[in-house]
Amino acid sequence: MKPFFVNDGLPEATFDVPPEHIVQSSRGRGWHELDVAEIIHPLDDFALPALPRHVLVINLGSPAAIQERLVGRQGHLETGNLVLLPAGAPTSWHLEHEGEVRHLHLYLSPTLIQKIASSADLNPDRVELIETFGAFDPQIETIALSLFSELRSDGLGGKLYVESLANLLGIHLLRHHSSVKPVSYTHL
Repeated sequence: MKPFFVNDGLPEATFDVPPEHIVQSSRGRGWHELDVAEIIHPLDDFALPALPRHVLVINLGSPAAIQERLVGRQGHLETGNLVLLPAGAPTSWHLEHEGEVRHLHLYLSPTLIQKIASSADLNPDRVELIETFGAFDPQIETIALSLFSELRSDGLGGKLYVESLANLLGIHLLRHHSSVKPVSYTHL
């Protein structure tokens, strides 16, 4: 099993794959608290150390069987499905796939999630993202594909657009993929 880890000395610019597997990334574009990378994984087993950022992986390719060995989960990752790995958790992966494994990786700073939680009147120290494995979330897919499109185009107002999408993604993660309990409303 190969350990994958690239740390180029910049705490917020850590990617979880070697540079030769990165097709394109947001590195150097001045995006804050969020990086995006299009990745082509080799068909080997690989391990990741505990990363300093939350990682969302969206499958851009054809379906693949995946297994995370440390947690013991396995399943099928369809096109558009996601894996959410909270910061600080090491992982060990096995992929079964014919052909290329292509993903979009979104790297979110924990401080971004904490700022959004604080703005939503939540205690940021008590909010945790919950590991998600193989789920389909159409809102995350839409936001991720919008970020992917911006990565490819670098359009007008790109930094502001990406900041807005990052905030939207953070709010959605807090609402649907975190330890925050949904508010229960009663009718008067």
